[in-house]
Amino acid sequence: LAPLLLTAPVPALANGRFPAANQLVVHPTDPQQILVRVTFGVLLSRDGGQSFSWICEKAVGYGGVQDPAVALTSNGSLLIAAFEGLAISHDGGCSFAFVKEAEKEFVIDVAVDKGNPSSAVAVTSTGKGGLTFNVQVLETTDAGSTWSLIGTPIDPALLAETIDPAPSRKQRLYVSGFSSVIVDGKQIRSGALMVSDDRGTTWERRDLDLGADQSVYIAAVDPQNPDRVFLRTRGIEEDRLLLTEDAGKSFTTLTTVPGSMLGFALSPDGKKVAIGGPSAGVRVADTSSFQFVQVSSIENACLTWTTAGLYACANPFKDGFAVGISFDEGASWQPLLASYTALTGPISGCPTDPSPAAVCAQEWAQLKATLGIGEGGSGGTGASSGASGASPGRSPSSAGGTQPSADPDATDNATSSCDCTSAGARIHPASLAALGLVLAGLVRAARRQR
Repeated sequence: LAPLLLTAPVPALANGRFPAANQLVVHPTDPQQILVRVTFGVLLSRDGGQSFSWICEKAVGYGGVQDPAVALTSNGSLLIAAFEGLAISHDGGCSFAFVKEAEKEFVIDVAVDKGNPSSAVAVTSTGKGGLTFNVQVLETTDAGSTWSLIGTPIDPALLAETIDPAPSRKQRLYVSGFSSVIVDGKQIRSGALMVSDDRGTTWERRDLDLGADQSVYIAAVDPQNPDRVFLRTRGIEEDRLLLTEDAGKSFTTLTTVPGSMLGFALSPDGKKVAIGGPSAGVRVADTSSFQFVQVSSIENACLTWTTAGLYACANPFKDGFAVGISFDEGASWQPLLASYTALTGPISGCPTDPSPAAVCAQEWAQLKATLGIGEGGSGGTGASSGASGASPGRSPSSAGGTQPSADPDATDNATSSCDCTSAGARIHPASLAALGLVLAGLVRAARRQR
């Protein structure tokens, strides 16, 4: 790999990673607002994906190599859960401030209640030394205007990874994670799903056998049944999709996929589920039978299902788009952001001083050179080019940063795959794959793949 690393044109950004999208959320009531997490910040569209503006990491207030969880509340407030804390913007990404209640805490995940999008919860997992952590839940009931710590701290032996409220039961909260013990110099992990029926006042641990897997993430809670929870475990060679129908008292393996399961989406009515990843393409099944059928081979790194359609993050070089939408449950795709060269620039029109455009100016100049973006962006909309459909296959997110007390061996299904240009030269897919493997070995930390 050494000659390859020295000779390949590498479109690395300031944090050293390839440009790639790996989480997408849509406003709970306005499909025109789309927020996409990328490896170089976040992208925001206010016109249903016809154009995307960029918000750099510096404007939000986080840095290093991490992919913070993102969310949108009912009033359009942007929530970003980072190692630096919980950042929030009430003015459409023009300015951000950190929530005081999570000061000096690693905020691992944030989730909006699908049953009440004015409510959201976040969870911290800050190391206290050894293999113990400060795990607490924060809540807002006014779309992010105010926050408070709720309930009691969760078992300090747990390294929390994801949090989700049950849409159909207000008091039900779930937190997933794992505990570790050292036996003969080897770390042994035990998965757990923490369950609260009193909004975090008390917690009950439901153990989950990880086997050889490393982590467990909550994928979704059924919109009608609070006891029905989908989970994904991260393995070495394959990932598993699990289901509990009794709030974690028992678990069933529904399916496995080779490599990483980076995409998961439950339909709004809970009757269908879509999964995907670098080697799996997109697979869809009815939740009555769970007979998965591969409907597409796009190299997806995220899936989101709303009443507007099924969204995906993909590989723009292979699949013809970086962000797309399907109106036929994944069989064909319409590009929204065909290429990162279609970005319009840093978010503008902000009354704040300094504006995000000013804060991100230096990074934007570098980004344009890296991606080959012309003056004023690509001169077209995000959906102006690329394939309108993709047929029966890949990309992820990673996290690192300076998280001194987080688990040193936990990876985040982290590789990066994208297609971009450097000084007008296109990266060969084989070079990109090899470089991605190198970076995947270097970038290791715990971060949720939603």
